[in-house]
Amino acid sequence: GFLILIKLIGDKFIADLSQYTMTTLSFSALPENNNVTDMKRWNEKSSVNTVKPISNILIEDMNRQPVVMLKMEHSVGHMPNIINGQSLIFITLISFLFYMVYRLVSITIIKPVRELASDIKNQDSIEQYGQLNEKYAVQELITVSKNVNELMFTIHKQNEILARQVNTDQLTQVMNRYGLKMELDKHKDQCIRLNVGFVVVMCDIDHFKQYNDDNGHMKGDETLFAVAQLLDQQCKRPSDTCARFGGEEFTLLFSEMSENNLQRKMEEIMTAMETLNIPHSKSPTAPYVTVSLGATIVRPSDVIDYALATDEIFKKADNALYQAKANERNGFVINYFTSNK
Repeated sequence: GFLILIKLIGDKFIADLSQYTMTTLSFSALPENNNVTDMKRWNEKSSVNTVKPISNILIEDMNRQPVVMLKMEHSVGHMPNIINGQSLIFITLISFLFYMVYRLVSITIIKPVRELASDIKNQDSIEQYGQLNEKYAVQELITVSKNVNELMFTIHKQNEILARQVNTDQLTQVMNRYGLKMELDKHKDQCIRLNVGFVVVMCDIDHFKQYNDDNGHMKGDETLFAVAQLLDQQCKRPSDTCARFGGEEFTLLFSEMSENNLQRKMEEIMTAMETLNIPHSKSPTAPYVTVSLGATIVRPSDVIDYALATDEIFKKADNALYQAKANERNGFVINYFTSNK
């Protein structure tokens, strides 16, 4: 058995084993005094001992007689220096690479995303939607901003349509009473804050009940539409407004206007109605559809304690309208809201 063992564990095997285990292995002869009592046997179980530079293991024959000694020289290892010149250069290069990648991602993706989100949040907070920036280095952000812009444009258009529907009289397609109140509030604010007066005109179609009875309600609706469009065309300035107050009655709002200019405006309306020439055979006033107008002029001096009474303004214009009707209709009456100078 010993001969076979020695044959198997030859010099080449020992050399290869030394190379792969980084441990120098060699056979050596027994000590001359054969003092091997303290040496470890080949077949003894291992126990945890203090690591020594050299370990000797006795190889015995089948009679348990020591024949050769296997010497193992352990490599005395030391932790390599982790921080040295090369490692510092490597760490610096890697750190710089990571920093550049982070900056690139931050500039091209993170920062634009934050700016886009901030723009959307700001516009949402003030409820005023404008065009978002569509110039980005990343195609996905360009797509997102374009989609948001298209969505906001669609919403804006839908809001405009809804606003028109809410503020528009469906029959005559001019402003309704709700929209009239909002416009009147604007004129009141300008009068109070900017000392800009305004004019309220109440307009009523003369003998409209007889017209409906004679021509039918379908024809009456057509006439309401035609008169509304004619009155709306008289509102030439952006701040001027034509609205259907109710039934056959309309209201005109004009920005600050002198009494002479207002009188000319009323005469223009009378002339336009005559030119429109809608036949009205049952009218005792004229052979065509006519209107009566009552106007009241509101001046900055009418403001009391930074306020104007809306109901009183309409009441004053209504009084002027009743006076026009009492004067055989197809005419107009102009008064001032108060006698203040």
